Amino acid sequence: MNVPDAIKELGLLLGHPNLALGEDGTCRLSFDKHLDVDFELLPDGSTLHLSSAVSLLELETEESLAELLRANLLGTHTGGAFFSLSPEGEVLFERRLWMDALDLTGFTQEVEAFVNYLDGWEDRISSGALDAATRA
Repeated sequence: MNVPDAIKELGLLLGHPNLALGEDGTCRLSFDKHLDVDFELLPDGSTLHLSSAVSLLELETEESLAELLRANLLGTHTGGAFFSLSPEGEVLFERRLWMDALDLTGFTQEVEAFVNYLDGWEDRISSGALDAATRA
């Protein structure tokens, strides 16, 4: 699926009719007023990168960060997304979508799954459940 068209259609479905990639190939969409997801078209023109900075309030221990790395294993606890650490020290939740393999339904399902996993991890982190699990 053509990435600019996919972004436009996603915006229409979510009530943001002006959603579009900027000149730099990026845009941001907020879900539930607290989950900001960045969309970035990669240079190949058909890969879309989704990312969101994860709350760092409870991520003060090596054990917490190790738990996020364990969640990356085969993507089973992240829905195929992954955690990474930016050069600035932010923990990111990321996913790449190969748009040539998706239609609009598949694209919206992938975005929905990404946001649902992101929301679940944000809840787990902000509630302290991640730290509690690492101390158990």
